[in-house]
Amino acid sequence: MSPLSRGSSSISSAAVTLVPSNSSVKSQWDLAIERKINKLKRADTRRLQKLLECDDQPQALKHMIDEYTKKGFAAHIHRFEPLFFKLRDFSAAVTTMVQSQGLASLIWGSIQFILLSTLRYIDVFDKIIAMLNDLIETLPRFEIYLNLYPTPELQRAIWLVYDDYVGFCLDTAAWISSKPIYNLVRMLWSSVKDNFDKAMRSLRQHKVAFIQEAGLAEAMEAKRRHNELKTSLDALTFKATRQSPVTLLPYPRNSHFCGREGILQEIERTLSASKYNSDLNSVALHGIGGIGKTQIALEYTYKYRSSYSAIIWVRAETEATLVESFAHISRRLNLAPEDAPPRSKVELARVWFESNVDWLLLFDNADSPNILGPYWPTALNGSIILTAQNPDFSSWVTLDIHVPPLSLDEGSDLVLKQLKRSDNERESAKSLSEELGGLPLAISHFTGYAARSSASVREILSTMQNSQLVSGPWETRESLAVGHYEKTLRNVWDLALSDISEGGHQLLNILAFLNPDAVPEVIFLGENDFLGLGGDSEARVSALRAVVYGLREHHLIERDFSDDISVLRIHRVLQSSILRRLNEAGKLQETFEKAFEAVRQIFPKITFLRRNNDLWPIVELYLPQVLSLQGRVELWKSVLRPSIDFADLLCDASTFLYMQSYYRDAMPMLYAAENTCRQLLSPDDPSPVLAQILESIGCWEECFGLEPRKKAVRYLREVVDLRERYHRLVKPDKMTVTDHVTLARSWADLAQSLLSLDQVSEATTLFDRAFRHYSSIGTEETLPYRFAHEYNNLAWCRVCQGDFEEALLFAEKSHKLATGELGVGSPWTLIFRFGYACILLISGDLDRALVAHTELLKDRIEYIKDSNPDTLLSYYFVAVVHYYRGELEAAEKNLREALRLSDRASWPEVEARRAAFLLVVLLCKQGRYEAAREVEETRKLRVDGTSSVGLSEVELDREMEKYDFEVSIWHGRSEGRCKPHLQK
Repeated sequence: MSPLSRGSSSISSAAVTLVPSNSSVKSQWDLAIERKINKLKRADTRRLQKLLECDDQPQALKHMIDEYTKKGFAAHIHRFEPLFFKLRDFSAAVTTMVQSQGLASLIWGSIQFILLSTLRYIDVFDKIIAMLNDLIETLPRFEIYLNLYPTPELQRAIWLVYDDYVGFCLDTAAWISSKPIYNLVRMLWSSVKDNFDKAMRSLRQHKVAFIQEAGLAEAMEAKRRHNELKTSLDALTFKATRQSPVTLLPYPRNSHFCGREGILQEIERTLSASKYNSDLNSVALHGIGGIGKTQIALEYTYKYRSSYSAIIWVRAETEATLVESFAHISRRLNLAPEDAPPRSKVELARVWFESNVDWLLLFDNADSPNILGPYWPTALNGSIILTAQNPDFSSWVTLDIHVPPLSLDEGSDLVLKQLKRSDNERESAKSLSEELGGLPLAISHFTGYAARSSASVREILSTMQNSQLVSGPWETRESLAVGHYEKTLRNVWDLALSDISEGGHQLLNILAFLNPDAVPEVIFLGENDFLGLGGDSEARVSALRAVVYGLREHHLIERDFSDDISVLRIHRVLQSSILRRLNEAGKLQETFEKAFEAVRQIFPKITFLRRNNDLWPIVELYLPQVLSLQGRVELWKSVLRPSIDFADLLCDASTFLYMQSYYRDAMPMLYAAENTCRQLLSPDDPSPVLAQILESIGCWEECFGLEPRKKAVRYLREVVDLRERYHRLVKPDKMTVTDHVTLARSWADLAQSLLSLDQVSEATTLFDRAFRHYSSIGTEETLPYRFAHEYNNLAWCRVCQGDFEEALLFAEKSHKLATGELGVGSPWTLIFRFGYACILLISGDLDRALVAHTELLKDRIEYIKDSNPDTLLSYYFVAVVHYYRGELEAAEKNLREALRLSDRASWPEVEARRAAFLLVVLLCKQGRYEAAREVEETRKLRVDGTSSVGLSEVELDREMEKYDFEVSIWHGRSEGRCKPHLQK
């Protein structure tokens, strides 16, 4: 080992980069390191010398664990432990290529040096860990190169990387250890940040140089050839036992696919790099509808399927289709039982991507980065292909490809292949392809129409050119525009549609309103015979298949199987064209009503008498059809006139979505339903449909803050008025149990919002009225869920009245009734247990509260997973109990975990802000002001740029009460009236 001597330390001084010559590499490295260490002060040199005695990963890690435990910071060990494992290949590469264990020991010494320096200022620990993690993640993947011959050029390249890493660690540690504490308190952090940014820029450049020097392209190609040879031999020798990759694809391979070799090769080059670096490589295919994006992605999966352990296809148009696709993954991979809540299935699918390798995930027809974000894997062990009509995802992916029309050769190949003609007609096929703008969808549909003709390609081309819709010569391929594209397709479809049956027309017209990716055939076999199929059920099935066969012959639709259910698929561009045709013919409204009736007769209706997840599998199957109908109504709002029944369908669908915590699709549905009712109903009509819609809006707005809660009260007062007027109009003997329950619910729901606004007196009156009404129509045995809900309401009411003893009795009764009716894992049982645990806390029984909240958190993670907003509430309240018990480390851990999960779980912003501010309070009370400011900034808590850091404890508590009051009382409170009543 080189001698260590005294020097000076300055983080702003430029690090000396010495590149060893081709000869005496090891001695040159020793000299360079000696000069670097000479910059340290004597005390730092002695510290580093001792650390170098731990010259491998197990020794170094054990030493750090011992030091952090001894200093009382054992809770931080899990943060730095992964870094040591990530550095193992770096250490091995240096040892192998330079033949020096001593040089490798400085890798372990330098990371210990910087981590031990932060023990003086644990406030900066998180920042240092983040910097080290970024730095280490940027290192090349050295495990690929351990067997390479260590040429002088390769040794020079690895030196530059080594110098960047060691230099940052030593310089930063020396700077931190040399500064008085007030410098860090005053946030004089810019020097460290500048040094980090400089090291990262340098490391990225040197990483590229190293990879180039290592001959990565040759290594990849050699490994690919080796794998292909090995695969071939395995297939010959062990054909009977060889396993295929897990494949979840919705469509079979397209036997007519032609061309696109350049794009396929670009995709393969980009995604195959995932096996040789630490990045999640991804490709986006974007272009106009019908240009062939999905078919390119599909062809890639079949062509390169042997390169992946799993290939999984996800429909990504809306949040609902994403949820359905991820739940489908969970079912197919046997990750969750059939009756598991959808969020559990989604979360288990996410975990699967995190814990498996070499998978390929395809997001088809992605529409919005905001919707897709929570479903994008964070693991770096797979590859992604995404298709979209817009280029909004270009910044998300490694490679963004704009898909152009087919070349003349590619287009003619497709024409000849689909028409099953010889190469003798190549030139005419090129002309036909050019006439169709090189658009795969246009070529496919037109040749589908012409396939049964015995005419030559030239005669088919003449038919195309002489079509009455052709008003002039086509534009050049280079100037292809959307208008021309649509005109081309319309011409094609006019010819294709002229040759199908009346039943085929009817089916296409209805399909134009439904989900383009998968419409279950059973929708068309309900009581209402929308297609005029006639006969009994067996005859109708046969007739429907004949209609479908005719449309498939013309390439207008496809028929696939999903979860053993036959589904129909139609292109979005054809849907748009059909809708325009229907509008021009004055048949848009008539066809919409048929499509709506087809969906309404099969989509479940919500019931509030009891709660369970039994209906969710059916909802999940048909929900995409409801979303499509809503989208068509919005698109054609100047023409279509939706009915009250349609508003009722939207209300049912949104309620099912909301019950699973999927707000993004639920809330727009509800407001669309309200708008429909307002337009169609007179002010004096006490419509039960409108009442239910307004009630749902009011209950859900309750969750989103103080101002939405005030809006909720206005909505819920109108609901009470509507229900009471309806009740007066209906004769007593005609009132159903459901009518009585909805009336009592309207009083209870208004009372809930009033109680959240601290209007206890009026809320109490309404709760008592609701309870008396339930008692007049049923008992705990006949209406267990409704009584469980009402006991929970009364429990919180008693909390606000200061009667904790009765509150606990009601709360315990509530969750026991729910457990008996719904089971221990039901989301509603868990909600009532949450109320009981919160009331234990408010009553001051911290021991039982900690047990109750901790057990509830465990059960929520098990039954509804940590991506559910309710689970994050449990993390928060476990933290609150720890906070009041003075267990600040445990409180911080749970708060940070809740905030980490908040984006993925769609946690309402007011609840995330409350958790973040409690973390600020906790940090300030420990004197960790820098960390508190960072939370404020990250979570945007500062109002008008004013920081809460520096406020007195009394002022912080007052601010905390404001954040707490923003959240609905039904999501738990621990301030104001609900502040724990602790024994003095």
